[in-house]
Amino acid sequence: MQGQSGGLYVCDPDKRQVRCVVSYLTDRDYVGIVMPYGEGAAGVVAATGEPLIIPDYSQWQKSSDKFTSTDIHAVLSAPLRWQGQVNGVIHVMRDRDAPPFTLADQELLLLYANQAAVVLENAKLLDAIRRRVLQLDQLTDISRSAVLAETTNDLIPSFIKKLKTMLAADRCAFYQ
Repeated sequence: MQGQSGGLYVCDPDKRQVRCVVSYLTDRDYVGIVMPYGEGAAGVVAATGEPLIIPDYSQWQKSSDKFTSTDIHAVLSAPLRWQGQVNGVIHVMRDRDAPPFTLADQELLLLYANQAAVVLENAKLLDAIRRRVLQLDQLTDISRSAVLAETTNDLIPSFIKKLKTMLAADRCAFYQ
């Protein structure tokens, strides 16, 4: 399965939208583009959970206006499934002069998508663990400040400063 470019989208099932997180060798960087389920190849695959072979994206009825100025011609899209849920969509794209994708290409991309789904889920878990460790470090720091403070007046400014940092707040106030 040869392609000139590709992309990876992450699903947000609560908002029913997909967000581009990888834009590989495309005519411009699409990272950050968000589409609702049902729009464009990524949105359709996220909504249906079914792979797509699109021979000519510019002629496809569900194409997105966000990609009208591109050189994308043939598109092969597959869902990334984790525990029965679509957690992402992967694309491989070909230029106009390349041959169309086949069912064999689709089967190969589906095998890859199954592995990519595990990697994506592991990355999400690792990110969650890192956030939790940071929170625990910040709570430990606040507790240490409380233990080391000699008076309440020593504790409160330090506590407010650390709490503001931990919560990523613009302001923090303490009322006694």
